[in-house]
Amino acid sequence: MPKNDTPVIQNIQSPRKNILVSDERVSDIENWLRELDHTALLDWEKLPDIGLYMDQVLTLMDRQLNFYKRSEDDKILTKAMINNYTKDGVLPRPIDKKYTPDHLALISLVCALKPVVSISDLGTLTDAALQGSTEQELYELYLQIQEEAFKDARLQVLNELEPLKRSSQEGSVPAKDRRRMMADIALRLSLEARVRVMMAQKIMDAIGK
Repeated sequence: MPKNDTPVIQNIQSPRKNILVSDERVSDIENWLRELDHTALLDWEKLPDIGLYMDQVLTLMDRQLNFYKRSEDDKILTKAMINNYTKDGVLPRPIDKKYTPDHLALISLVCALKPVVSISDLGTLTDAALQGSTEQELYELYLQIQEEAFKDARLQVLNELEPLKRSSQEGSVPAKDRRRMMADIALRLSLEARVRVMMAQKIMDAIGK
């Protein structure tokens, strides 16, 4: 009888394959999504206008941008980061070592975008966005766009979690399948984000040149 040389294809299993996702984990994500309505971002009129020293800026930004953190140990902003952004021309130099609302507005925007936009692209983006606009107008546009993005993405994820939550309550989805279904949601969000970043980079190449 001829020998079958057809290779056997096996799935490569991760050592994490037996991790289970509990109902509490799903509920935690839902609660976090709903709390995103209550970010600490200040309106322009409430930004301190007395001029803040570096340490005061770091304290304010840590409080204002806390919702960006993945964990409490994350550092959203450091003194070295501010100095580098200034050196690279993304931020204007402080006035007598003090930072104005204009600085605070740009720092907030930079902290929001730095995970997805390079420093050079940030410089291009803020420079072009401020042509014919003020820092206040750019900051208010940032708040508006981010609020809309939060609203749309939150609704999308809550809708995708609902069937998972409902089936879990009915006992029709084992914990191991719940993990895969949540991975599908994370994969979709990640790929959608990647495509949008790619398109944003193409536009920034155009305005940069």
